[in-house]
Amino acid sequence: MWDKDDLTADDFLGQCTISIKPNWPYFNQKITKPLSGRLNQTEKLAISGQITFSISFYFDDYSKIQLSYKKHNHKLTGLARSISSGEEARGYGTYQITLYHVRDIFNLNERSHWNETYEAAQRIFNNPVLKGTITTQHSHLYSDVSVTKKGYLKNGQDFLNFLKMGKKGGKPRFFTYAILENTWNFSETGAAFFVDFTSKHAMHACASEFVYFAGEFVIIPTAVEGKFKLCIDNNSGTYAPKDVYLKKLKKLLELNFPGLEVEANDYKKNKEILTIYKNYVLNGKM
Repeated sequence: MWDKDDLTADDFLGQCTISIKPNWPYFNQKITKPLSGRLNQTEKLAISGQITFSISFYFDDYSKIQLSYKKHNHKLTGLARSISSGEEARGYGTYQITLYHVRDIFNLNERSHWNETYEAAQRIFNNPVLKGTITTQHSHLYSDVSVTKKGYLKNGQDFLNFLKMGKKGGKPRFFTYAILENTWNFSETGAAFFVDFTSKHAMHACASEFVYFAGEFVIIPTAVEGKFKLCIDNNSGTYAPKDVYLKKLKKLLELNFPGLEVEANDYKKNKEILTIYKNYVLNGKM
């Protein structure tokens, strides 16, 4: 349970956990449960209270379920980005897509805690002021006030069209992302200082202690003319997701975006193929 703030980060108010089996006797009945805090998290507010809810079930074709998205556009941030990168001025976009089945595929103990051996992560998570600054930056870049487009995606082709085959300003781009409880947050990334600063994984994760996955992705043309695939990795020093869970990441995205071809690479073990993709982003050719 969260409160909803338009201008600041949403506050976590509590959660309840319940195990439901096919023969659960309380379908369509009101159930009251106490709220509790999240494991290994320090909350801003004291948590107490209850939640009352009812649960029903239905059978449906999962492929008909649509994912909601929000696109945020920031003109001033985009202007600063163009100055630092030397490119034509354009808006700086951040994206949010809801994801289903995150907890069905990943166990809680398979989440990635912030990397305590990574110096940059230490500076963020051991410094309340810097952590608060990143939280504020997240709130600004993901505020509902900045939403310029929202809608639904029903399959992989919708996703590819939504991102214009991974091109911004007419050029292929890399994107930096973080996957939280049920949200995929990401934005364009690049070599310029300002782009990197606004694309750090901690910012996309709102300085969360845990993420389900984080890294970079790029959309690449396949050998079939007119076809593209999503190529995603675990290149995040801040959270350092384990390569053993890349198969689960691939499964999660393929389940949420039917028909999408997904390739998941470890940024250490698959450097050769990732170098090819970086050259594609630089030159526009495979």
